[in-house]
Amino acid sequence: MRAIREASAPRPDTARLASRPVQATTTIARPSPRTATALAVVLGALLGLLSRLEETASGLSLGISSNATWLAVAFAAGALQRRTIVPRAAAAGALALTAANASYYAWIAATEPGTELASVAGSPFVWLVLGAAGGAVFASAGHLWATQRAVVRVLAAVPLAGVCIADGITALTGGPAADAVGLAVGAALPIASAASAVQRTIGAALAAR
Repeated sequence: MRAIREASAPRPDTARLASRPVQATTTIARPSPRTATALAVVLGALLGLLSRLEETASGLSLGISSNATWLAVAFAAGALQRRTIVPRAAAAGALALTAANASYYAWIAATEPGTELASVAGSPFVWLVLGAAGGAVFASAGHLWATQRAVVRVLAAVPLAGVCIADGITALTGGPAADAVGLAVGAALPIASAASAVQRTIGAALAAR
């Protein structure tokens, strides 16, 4: 009886199953808004510390203290905030660069006694304001870059690309050779963003079929 049931049971069409395309799915873990904000603050604090260490190290020029690097951290802080809205991403960027400025000047106060903070790179208050404003703007761009498609994604990459190129120009005028990295990143970022946007569009079209 069992043999009869197995023989009469419907069997899948193996040829049809074999002809179906197998779609691989990849799940990328995204940090929660709180975790992303905490990470941005930690990165900002490290950035400020490393920037001052670079400035005081003889013969060391890695571009850590450059405008492009600082604003890239804010951009990344916004890109990490994929699970929230633009204002919260902007706040994360502002916090990141505020932490960077705070650790920068705190390190000077702790390790360089007698040094007036305003004599190093200008008024700490001015840099705190500029850092918060710039962090908010570039984090907003980073958030749009990470969450939007097509033209918006490319346009969101333009501000950071422009800063990278502006910093990298010095490599062509006798500045450190390391500054040439900024030129390469500035040129590649919009192109890579456009290619990614096209790939996403094609993927969405194929998924809708």
